[in-house]
Amino acid sequence: MRRQADLLHIHTAERGSFFRKSFFVWMAKVFGVPVLMHMHAAEFREFYEHCPQWARRYIGWTLDQCDRIVTLSASWRDFYACLTRTRVDVIPNFIAVTPAELPHGTGGYPTVGVLYLGKFGARKGIYDLVEAVKRIYDIHPKLEIFCGGDGEVDNVRHKVEDQGMSDRFHILGWVGSQQRSELLERCRIYILPSYAEGLPVSIIEAMAAGLAIIATRVGGIPEMIQDGKDGLLVSPGDIDGMTAALTRLVSDASFRAQLGDSARKTFLSRYSADRVIPQFEAVYRDLTSLNDG
Repeated sequence: MRRQADLLHIHTAERGSFFRKSFFVWMAKVFGVPVLMHMHAAEFREFYEHCPQWARRYIGWTLDQCDRIVTLSASWRDFYACLTRTRVDVIPNFIAVTPAELPHGTGGYPTVGVLYLGKFGARKGIYDLVEAVKRIYDIHPKLEIFCGGDGEVDNVRHKVEDQGMSDRFHILGWVGSQQRSELLERCRIYILPSYAEGLPVSIIEAMAAGLAIIATRVGGIPEMIQDGKDGLLVSPGDIDGMTAALTRLVSDASFRAQLGDSARKTFLSRYSADRVIPQFEAVYRDLTSLNDG
């Protein structure tokens, strides 16, 4: 109301997040403030398809009120472009560290650490991970799993205990930034077997740390990782494929290091702050120029 805002940058996801944030879109338009809508949703497609017709119209109208929409990947750009007349750009997630600050483990551990970071639940595929590890747990005694996150922690812990894997399958629960950095340095493989994603920051962190990555072909992940170059991709729910990928990376240190080095280079060229922040600055300049004068 006092014209103290030159631009409104809204971060939103699906369901209640979108409907709550939509109020600010309409309020900004009343007062002539440009709106940048930044879409982080991993399940917006499913959310939209299950909405009643009136809600779909409201979503479209709200998106049309925005001056720019930013998505995390080209696949999400194509989806939102079908819902709105507003221009949709792709700007990826990033992590704001310098190369010198990045964890980069050098080995020296008796086991090969595999790291999972994310919500404990079916969407992130952690139960598939437990099943895949069960198949090779006794065959590969050098395999050691570290899982950090919130959600269905007790359920996952009980499944691991029931399979007799607690000695090398560590359910850590929520981890803070310091412990996360220690885990990224300790482990050599990162795995995220999700069923839906946007552009996972955890994968960017793993790429920065030079970990060999196993992930699923969902959301923006295939645009981050070239299968066989920056990591290994499997289909969501493909436990056989996940098992084979784990087996290969645990057994082949040279290939593991090759993937990790390539992933780290990809991070520096595409997902560092130096690469991404100028893209936002350009959008900010473009949108604030709408109100010049």
